[in-house]
Amino acid sequence: MRYAILFLLLSCATGSYLLKDNDLHSELEKLKVTRINSAAQSIVIMSIADKRDVINLGNAYTGVQYNKTPVVLTTNLKDFMSRFLVSSFSKRNLIINESSKLKMTVEVNQLWVEEIIDKFKPERAKCRVDISFHILGDNKKWSGNFWAEYLSEGDMRDGTERITPTLANCLNEVIEKLVADKKLLTILQ
Repeated sequence: MRYAILFLLLSCATGSYLLKDNDLHSELEKLKVTRINSAAQSIVIMSIADKRDVINLGNAYTGVQYNKTPVVLTTNLKDFMSRFLVSSFSKRNLIINESSKLKMTVEVNQLWVEEIIDKFKPERAKCRVDISFHILGDNKKWSGNFWAEYLSEGDMRDGTERITPTLANCLNEVIEKLVADKKLLTILQ
């Protein structure tokens, strides 16, 4: 029996850490949202390209031996980003319309989150998100690259628990920078 429990504990440390889409979206609900006040033209998201060098989202340390474990999404990146962008844009009064003349393409250059364990310090999480947006329309063209880095505070909780809220903060900050871009707002009027 004792060996069965030990085997169970060690086997939980292998594999990957699943970053659940719903958990991330519930964390995003708690964050600051800047609404676009002016009546804006609608956009359509034509494509989302994954330009990252690595396929996983980062690393967590799991199990009793703190094994380095890749962080992965429960869905593919394009579906995750599509859902995230549509939700984030609608909260900010940026209208998504399939028949819009303003066509947006999105490039995910970096989407990384990792657990940080330093000797004699509380466990934390760190993320970096870098996304490029491009809009083409009737005599309109705009491109912008926005990135964010965030290091969570440390406390007595496990650093793995900080991965989801830390990534949510990075993603939210990128969208906040996007909707604050004066050139974009001019295109959308």
